[in-house]
Amino acid sequence: MKPDWDKLGAQYEGSSVVIGDADCTKEQELCSEYGVQGYPTIKYFTAETGKTGAPYQSGRDFDSLKTFVEETLSKSCEIDNQENCDEKEVKYIAKNARQRQRSCF
Repeated sequence: MKPDWDKLGAQYEGSSVVIGDADCTKEQELCSEYGVQGYPTIKYFTAETGKTGAPYQSGRDFDSLKTFVEETLSKSCEIDNQENCDEKEVKYIAKNARQRQRSCF
């Protein structure tokens, strides 16, 4: 699982999604604080999960992990709120908005 976890971390490096890990044999206090009892434990954190997070219960291969991140954790680009849009997406939205305005007249 560790190679897939590291690959996932590299995939989302620099994004709004943070992929991290802790060695609970060395970080016992941290792991206790977050309720980690078995190894490996995967938890995720969102505004809805609260401070201690929620357990991840799905597949542990790269594709399963990536699907979960995309569906649950990644911030998506929205037409009405472009805060999470990249430059290419913003340009595409603006181009289509102009085309719609022209076709309405």
